[in-house]
Amino acid sequence: MGDRDNQAVGTGIALGSGVGATTSIIATGDVTQGLIYGLGAGIILGSLLSSVAPRLIETDRPALALVAGGLFLGIAVGGAVGTVAAWGADAALTAGFQAGGAGGAVLGVFIGGTLAVSEPDDFEADT
Repeated sequence: MGDRDNQAVGTGIALGSGVGATTSIIATGDVTQGLIYGLGAGIILGSLLSSVAPRLIETDRPALALVAGGLFLGIAVGGAVGTVAAWGADAALTAGFQAGGAGGAVLGVFIGGTLAVSEPDDFEADT
């Protein structure tokens, strides 16, 4: 794993736990379950975003591309994890998708923003 991979996954672990716990408190009130699901979603989201980051950095606006990519992947991963969490808790699947998608969107923007701010040398225009 490179530095970008370590940073994305590490940020996903730290922030995923917090965002998952917060989302779970708002949705159901169970902190532990949200913390665990957020941790898993953070690892998955950080890994996915670090794998597509080299392609996103090649665009004209790499910081925007990283944040937008994090948002898109966050909604997808968070929605899937939220649906699984709702299924496990015998709750409405659509409510789980909505809560997970919202939390995943926030987490994706945080991870994408962290990657965008941390590597300013990669964002220089090729002239």
